[in-house]
Amino acid sequence: MKLRIRDNSLRLRITKTELKTFAAEKKVECTINFPGTEKMNYVLTWSDDETYSASFSGNTVFAAVANSAGKSWLDDNEVSIDHKITLADGSPFRLLVEKDFQCLSERKEEDESDMFINPNTHC
Repeated sequence: MKLRIRDNSLRLRITKTELKTFAAEKKVECTINFPGTEKMNYVLTWSDDETYSASFSGNTVFAAVANSAGKSWLDDNEVSIDHKITLADGSPFRLLVEKDFQCLSERKEEDESDMFINPNTHC
């Protein structure tokens, strides 16, 4: 799972295998091991209700998507879950979860075998 954080947004990209795990276990998690002993975890969960959430506690980034969004996202035609959460100060926080597509141009340093076929490769 890829993680991108920018301003008040959290973006997660999921591979085919991770989507299967998400469907079966309602959870996907990854760990970044930094030099030394520090680690950062990031977790995507599928809520049992219709709530979305995002938080950071200790060394872990948590994100949760609503039950109906999780179910519909499993469909081959659904690419992303895009939801805005209002922060305490009234500003928006964007939670974006996407299927990870293969790049249109070859990137030799990255294994894309578990990524989704980019829809822009077909007419």
